[in-house]
Amino acid sequence: MKLRSMAWLLVVSFVLLRSASGQDFQNLDFESATLVPVPGDPYNGVQFAPAFPEWTQTIAGAIDTNALYNNIFLDSAGIAIIDHTSSWSGRVIEGDYTAILESGL
Repeated sequence: MKLRSMAWLLVVSFVLLRSASGQDFQNLDFESATLVPVPGDPYNGVQFAPAFPEWTQTIAGAIDTNALYNNIFLDSAGIAIIDHTSSWSGRVIEGDYTAILESGL
């Protein structure tokens, strides 16, 4: 009986440890980006929806429709997408694109 109780306690401990260890890796799907330039944008912007499918960008509670491409703001909030051709190419984590989340003042 004591062995059965210890085995049960061990199984419950492993289950609780597994659930407390954190979330499994989730692919955020940056590789499916389609970069559509925003005409006349001085910041080299692209349309947010095709660049980040199934994502929504809000800045200070307002939905924003543009993202930066191979560029970042130094003092403003925004989201950028970079690839291996940018001056930030050393920052690409894996694959073709990486997102940069920027916080403003």
